[in-house]
Amino acid sequence: GFGDRTPAAAPGVDPSAITGVDPEFDVQAFLAIARETFLKVRDARKRQNAQEPADLLSPQMRRDLQDAISGDVVAHRHHLLPFLTIADAVIAGAAVSAGREVVDVLLSVSAAEEDREDGSGQVLAGDDVVRSWTERWTFARDPLADTSASDRRHQIAPDPADEWLVAHRGWIVTGITRLPAS
Repeated sequence: GFGDRTPAAAPGVDPSAITGVDPEFDVQAFLAIARETFLKVRDARKRQNAQEPADLLSPQMRRDLQDAISGDVVAHRHHLLPFLTIADAVIAGAAVSAGREVVDVLLSVSAAEEDREDGSGQVLAGDDVVRSWTERWTFARDPLADTSASDRRHQIAPDPADEWLVAHRGWIVTGITRLPAS
């Protein structure tokens, strides 16, 4: 039940550095942003559309996503994550650096991983076995930026595929690392 929830922050991680510059920072709301961002970015890779999550990514992360999609397109393959589930999300770091809020999130995910050929649907790599792994996503935001207009725009987008369930408040992904299996 509700009382069984995993703590929102890993042991020894104190988000008070963030609340010092951003009194509205809410750990559970932030984890909802992190989960939605993860799903939007992974879906964009599957659908080979780097534009949709562009507002959620730093310029370098946008380039990385576009490079991955371009590689898929050139190879005539789709990178799929069937049965993708986020089992857990926990804050693994929280700091203010050079005036920016920086939060690391560990996402415990599971999925099958397959690269399928465009035409035939043949599996080129991977398989349909569901495995679990952890990814560290680093988010940053400028606490002084007014993001209310973009938050509104994304919550009432003309195309439902572009809508966000939660206001992202200017948080963008600056790093994604898949951790080695333990």
